[in-house]
Amino acid sequence: MDFLWCRQPVQPLPLEQIQPYQYFADQDVVAWRSSWETNATCYLFRCGPPLGHAAAAKTGQLKDWVMNCGHVHPDIGAFYLYAKGAYLAVTTGYTAEKWTRDHNTLLVDGKGQAADGSYHNEHGFPYANLDHARIDRCYLTNTYGFASGEFGSAYSRQPTNLKLRRSALMTERWLLLVDDMAAPAEHILTWLCHADAPFQAEGTGFAAHLPNATLAVIPLSPAGLASKLEPTIVGGGTTLAETKPGSKTTTQRGYHLNLSTAQPSKRARFVTLLVPLQSNAKLPEIHAIAIEQDQIQFGLKWPDGKTEKVNLNLCWRPEGGIGPATINFE
Repeated sequence: MDFLWCRQPVQPLPLEQIQPYQYFADQDVVAWRSSWETNATCYLFRCGPPLGHAAAAKTGQLKDWVMNCGHVHPDIGAFYLYAKGAYLAVTTGYTAEKWTRDHNTLLVDGKGQAADGSYHNEHGFPYANLDHARIDRCYLTNTYGFASGEFGSAYSRQPTNLKLRRSALMTERWLLLVDDMAAPAEHILTWLCHADAPFQAEGTGFAAHLPNATLAVIPLSPAGLASKLEPTIVGGGTTLAETKPGSKTTTQRGYHLNLSTAQPSKRARFVTLLVPLQSNAKLPEIHAIAIEQDQIQFGLKWPDGKTEKVNLNLCWRPEGGIGPATINFE
């Protein structure tokens, strides 16, 4: 809004002098792109409450005001990916019934966030629980972006004392997601990704082939995940009556990949690599995978012979000065 309303502190600059990444602290949204060129790789990662953190104080100050998040979806923890000139990891778009399952985030025992499935998904749910969702680690450079956020409290209508953390390492060539769950009781954790083309099993992973680009999803850990590759069916239609909550009119909006733990567990960790590719391009070979408590290491051998070695410190803190990841080419 500062930019749109020409607020004085926002000084105009040539586009090439503006950093192509930003952390928006109130909404807890990270935007990172590899450049301002049209062929850039672009990501969004969202891990904040529906109206931002500043709205939490207003819920107690404005006695005659009722919060309205009617156009906000229960998509905390979601990621979005644009690369190779195509929208690769997407969402279903606007719906009257707003479901977490329609977004690139997580389900716990098949259930989503806040008042999942309603029009106002925050109604009847403590905004303080949504306000606890936040990004608490962020490191953005031209080489890579890193963000990590906790959002287990958004699911507190179902399980109690649930901890969920998503860490995202973003580069021009790939996106690494690390998802950690911890809870007193056992749960099934489900990982979601939506695309505009059907997913199909390929090698050790899955691929959605669009007309001019491909999204490859490669689970690095754990083994034995249960997978579903299905069309995404949502409530919707062309009239107001057809699109209201409870309408029996349905429509297809893309496809989704679901990965779930095979058995309920008190702890779970998903490590997933997403690679945008040109159509018919070969996937890199993944090797030397080492996943410890705080460290993720792996290597990629690309079809042109170049090798990438990646080391990510999940317990990185900004006070150290050095970034959370090292990425070396050989």
